Amino acid sequence: MVEEGEEWWWWGGGEGDGSVVEVVMEEVVVVVAVEDEEEEEDVVVAFVVVVEVMNVVVELDVEMELQHFATMASNGGKLEVEIEVKSPSQKFWEGLRDSTTIFPKAFPHDYKSIDVLEGDGKAVGSVRLITYSEGSPIVKVSKETIDAVDEANKSVAYKVIDGDLLKYYKSFKCILTVTPKGDGSLVKWSSVFEKTHEQIPDPSLIKDFAVKNFQELDAYVLAN
Repeated sequence: MVEEGEEWWWWGGGEGDGSVVEVVMEEVVVVVAVEDEEEEEDVVVAFVVVVEVMNVVVELDVEMELQHFATMASNGGKLEVEIEVKSPSQKFWEGLRDSTTIFPKAFPHDYKSIDVLEGDGKAVGSVRLITYSEGSPIVKVSKETIDAVDEANKSVAYKVIDGDLLKYYKSFKCILTVTPKGDGSLVKWSSVFEKTHEQIPDPSLIKDFAVKNFQELDAYVLAN
C-alpha cells in the first residue's frame, strides 16, 4: 500500500480524460470495521487517504474487503529508474512517440513487430500488440493500451492488458517522462504493479530492458 510521503499516480479524471497527475501521499488513516466476526469475508477495511494533488489537499474514503487489502499490501510494488541521454528532449520524445515504426526497424534484436490494433498508436485509448525478439527477458508478447498523454510535459502513461507479463503480475502500469537536462535529456520510467503471488520477484529485468531501450534509442536519434 501507499505510505506517507510516497508518490503515486492517478490516470485521468474520467472517461476520455488524458491527464497524468502526480500525487504525493500526505497522510493515511486506517480503520478496520468488522461487519460479522464469524464471517471472514465480511471483514472490511475502511481507510481515509489524505493526498496533495496539484497543490490541493484532497481526502479520499476507500473501502475494500480485508483479504483484498492484505493481498495488495503484500503483492503491490513500484519500480522506477532515471537515465540521462545525450539527445535533446524533443527529439527523444518524438522517437518514443514513433516507437511503433522505429523500434522494430532499428532494434530487430529486441522487437519483431509492433502492431496497432486500435487507434493510431499514439493517442489515449490506442492499443498495440508488441512481439519481442530474443533480446527481451521473460516477455515475448504484450498487449498495451495508452491511458494518458501529456505532450507539453512529454509524459505518457500506459498499462499492460494482455500477454506474458500478466502471468506474473495482475496489473502493470507505467509512466514515461522526458525532461530537458542541459543539451540532453533526463528520462524517467516508473512502474506500479501487483504480483500474482508474493513469490514473484520485482520486475527488475523489465526495468533493465527499458534502460537498454532508452540507450539504444538515444544512439539512434543522435545518428538520424
